[in-house]
Amino acid sequence: ISKRKYLEISHYGVVCSNCQNQNINGIRYMCGNCQQYNLCHKCIIYAEEIHPTNHFFIRIPDTRVWNQINNIQNSTTNMNYSTNQNFNV
Repeated sequence: ISKRKYLEISHYGVVCSNCQNQNINGIRYMCGNCQQYNLCHKCIIYAEEIHPTNHFFIRIPDTRVWNQINNIQNSTTNMNYSTNQNFNV
């Protein structure tokens, strides 16, 4: 996908934690260590200056796809947990 195509994608309900831009356009960068810390494609270049350097960022081109993947993983994890819970050893 071209850079121009990525810029057309909006991440509705996601706010850049640096510039406070709502509904991030383009690639979303989500901190893998913090809850609810996101940077837009313009602010990610300042990540080392504005966020702990030992944290990593997950590059998310499309939040809808990210949410679908996480919903599948969460439901599988919950299903495995409840299945394992039935075995009393």
